[in-house]
Amino acid sequence: MKKTLKRLTTILMAAVLCFSVAVPTQAAGNRTKMMAAYRNFMEKRTSYYDQFALIYYNNDSKPDLFYSNYVDNAVYTYKKGKLVRLYSNSSTGVYSRYYPKKRVLVGSYAHMGTSTDTYYPSSGARISKSVGYGISKPIYNKITNNNYKTISKSTFNKTLKKYVGSKKQKKIKLYHSTETNRNKILK
Repeated sequence: MKKTLKRLTTILMAAVLCFSVAVPTQAAGNRTKMMAAYRNFMEKRTSYYDQFALIYYNNDSKPDLFYSNYVDNAVYTYKKGKLVRLYSNSSTGVYSRYYPKKRVLVGSYAHMGTSTDTYYPSSGARISKSVGYGISKPIYNKITNNNYKTISKSTFNKTLKKYVGSKKQKKIKLYHSTETNRNKILK
């Protein structure tokens, strides 16, 4: 009886070990394919203005590719063997921050002593906050189809909370699309 129990335990342990080793290998293979797809995409974008970063835009555990050339900005994810664009926008300014896993980017723009942060959700109206020279108190706007409507600070804060909850902003660390950076970051 003890011998049979010992054999069954050994077989069970071997089976558990086999299955636990197979899952990470498959996940590692998917990550390798995802990074190769991101690298291939960026290899076609090598001007001085082309930059990229890995961010967690979607609500999953996979990094997404953020691409910017100072005018066109986009977020891509890897799904079913190909790149899928999650977000794109053509606007001046620099996307410098985002809310992880909340699908909200923050673009910053400065001109003649005034700076504006615009919050770009993947769906819904954009909101912005402007401060600076000649502005006695911050100006808050809701932007729908390029129509700006001034809103109160409390409406701004409620809208932002609806978009991101209690998540904190994270900086986007952009890299120029050089061969060295692509090989280092997209591996």
